[in-house]
Amino acid sequence: MEIKFLNCTACGASIQISGDMESLNCSACGAFLKLEQGPGYSALKAVKRNCSGSEKREKERQDAPGEGTHAMRMAFRRNHLVSMDTRLRILRCEIREFERQAGTPAVDSELTDLHWQEYQLLERIKKENIAIAELEPVQLGHNLPFMQAQVVILEEELAVLAKLAQTSNIKEHVECLQAEKTEWAQAIFEFNVITLKQSLPSFKTNLIYYENQAFLVAEMWSASKDLETLLGMQASPEVDAVEAELRKKYAEFEKNWRVLEERRIKSGLRYDWTVIQKTDHPGIIHAISVINLDLAWLNSQKTNQMIEEHIQQLGRRLKELEGWQMRIERQASSLAPGSGSPWQRSPTAYSLCPIKMPRKFPRQTQPRPTTCPRRRRGRSSGSWESWS
Repeated sequence: MEIKFLNCTACGASIQISGDMESLNCSACGAFLKLEQGPGYSALKAVKRNCSGSEKREKERQDAPGEGTHAMRMAFRRNHLVSMDTRLRILRCEIREFERQAGTPAVDSELTDLHWQEYQLLERIKKENIAIAELEPVQLGHNLPFMQAQVVILEEELAVLAKLAQTSNIKEHVECLQAEKTEWAQAIFEFNVITLKQSLPSFKTNLIYYENQAFLVAEMWSASKDLETLLGMQASPEVDAVEAELRKKYAEFEKNWRVLEERRIKSGLRYDWTVIQKTDHPGIIHAISVINLDLAWLNSQKTNQMIEEHIQQLGRRLKELEGWQMRIERQASSLAPGSGSPWQRSPTAYSLCPIKMPRKFPRQTQPRPTTCPRRRRGRSSGSWESWS
């Protein structure tokens, strides 16, 4: 039986063909090939054919994950990767042996060649990892173990290049590797951020109703719970980024909620904060009664930060108006007939109470002693004389 070796027209793989074959499937890519023979030549031609039921089932079995051509490609790539890893370990053992004998020009030259071979082998391993990852159903940007492995390989390449002489060619390689490492690190960061957001309920809401106060309250509560969860996690750039975004989202919800709550509270209050003169006694009494009604209504509502702020604001206003009322009433009572002598009244119209005049006491005189004789000074001699 004559055996021939031809190449597949679809993928270029070498195929062994016997003389009695008319058609076959390529073992590398699965293409259906038809053998054309003539006087002095043989050729393979890829054709599209209508599959029967059994052939369709066989094709589905081959295209199924883990079986057929896809599985064969994956196995081939993985075996190739394992062989390169083995070669890399052997090469690093040789490098360690030469490093112990370093010091002579010949050994240093051989060590430089080995480091360069190590770098080239790492480049091949990196490309093989990319080829394997492309065969997997997961996209490269969502394959975290693959991205982490690429970063590790890039760090090893940079460490190898640091041992070589820093020529212009080496510096270009280092710049390219650093830029590539930055890209993969950014991709890992974005993937971790997306994964962390997917685990938090606050980021699962697609539609936001800013005019619905109950919805905003629920979202604020959910965001506060998620913030507590993030504070319990280990500190990392991903956690800090998600926490900053969540706090910004909470602040936006709170801002819209305060607008709606302020609108609701103002619609329920009666006091309109009009300007009142300090001497307008009826206006002050009316404002005090309205504020008391508003305070009663606010105390009947569910307590929150906005309610407490309005209660404190109205309380300060009520205290101020009550002070004005007491001033007017005291002034009126001090100016009423029979309220006291004129000098005890207020000299101005804005005093709160009458002036208290100082009390006058009689002059204190020393009593004359009874036991001592009275004396008088002489007019001429200046002596003291007794006189009765």
